[in-house]
Amino acid sequence: MAFTHKPNSGSAFKNDEMLKETDPMFKGTALIDGKEYWVSVWQNTAKATGAGYFSMRFNPILDAKPKVEQLKKAIDDAFSSDEIPF
Repeated sequence: MAFTHKPNSGSAFKNDEMLKETDPMFKGTALIDGKEYWVSVWQNTAKATGAGYFSMRFNPILDAKPKVEQLKKAIDDAFSSDEIPF
């Protein structure tokens, strides 16, 4: 059974796969208003005060199934004709 967040909560874990300095330091998921989101977190320092803070980005987790179905249909449509396009 997969873990499900409580409403309007999330979690992020240390990103051990950072390839660039701009990659998020922590990554995870959140459940906000009934929708799942990817969470990316960076640790920063404010230029004006030198205070540390965390910057976060939330991107919707998109269901890939509709896109796959659309792609399959497009491929079927492209090859359903007996005409050669060249």
